[in-house]
Amino acid sequence: MANVSLAFNLKHPVSGNLAVRQAIAYAVNRDNVSKVGEDGQQPAGNQSGIVLPTFQSWLDKDLASQHDYTTNLDKAKQLLSSAGYSSSNPLKLSVLTVSGYTDWDASLQEIKQQLAKVDIDLTVQDVAGQTYDSRIYKGDFDLAYIAETGGPAPYYELRQMLYSGNTAPLGQNASTNYMRFSDPAVDALFEQYAGAGEDEQHQIVDKLQEVMLTQVPVIPITESVNWFQYNTKSFSGWPTEQDQYALPSPYSIPDVEQVLLHLKPVK
Repeated sequence: MANVSLAFNLKHPVSGNLAVRQAIAYAVNRDNVSKVGEDGQQPAGNQSGIVLPTFQSWLDKDLASQHDYTTNLDKAKQLLSSAGYSSSNPLKLSVLTVSGYTDWDASLQEIKQQLAKVDIDLTVQDVAGQTYDSRIYKGDFDLAYIAETGGPAPYYELRQMLYSGNTAPLGQNASTNYMRFSDPAVDALFEQYAGAGEDEQHQIVDKLQEVMLTQVPVIPITESVNWFQYNTKSFSGWPTEQDQYALPSPYSIPDVEQVLLHLKPVK
């Protein structure tokens, strides 16, 4: 499980400004984006990055309450003012997305309207998939709408986004950390995780949540779901609500192999 997120280019002189990132986090109404862009089928995300209710046991509720990113336009305007922006000097940014992703298009149009309320002029750049990939890998964007693959615990998505081993200098291909986030202390947390016991792993994820909440390298907007369709005319054995043996989407690796192994011809 993972999020669909607004990713910031942290090497950009504007989106690299913490006050700007926090302002956008306060300006976006994630519930409305979920309703408009995804018809409510993808729940609203939260700034900790913990997908709920799937990973409820990992959420540090006290930490989340200390850094509450409930929509607050006044606070967003105050933060933008501290960064030198106002109605007379509006902030102009662009966001990269994939042409043909109609739900993302609808979500970003809603976000654009929301940010306009705090005098942020957001331009949506709809580009072909290959162009999108090339630009996010190389860091050629202000903001980008992204979805990581995640995994069976919050650690996996957080590592994809925050581990410096997954990034690269601007102009070179990053594997998953497109934001170019880098912090040796955070890297050390990821390196400790594999050999840690369950309690310590939770403590590590708590510290990673603090990074998401205080440094806002990305804004989780909605929680991704596994879209799929299948036809039982010729084959049986598909994943069902009663038998959730694998993620059924054809792009889910290695789950797609398990699905193929379960399929049987209908006689």
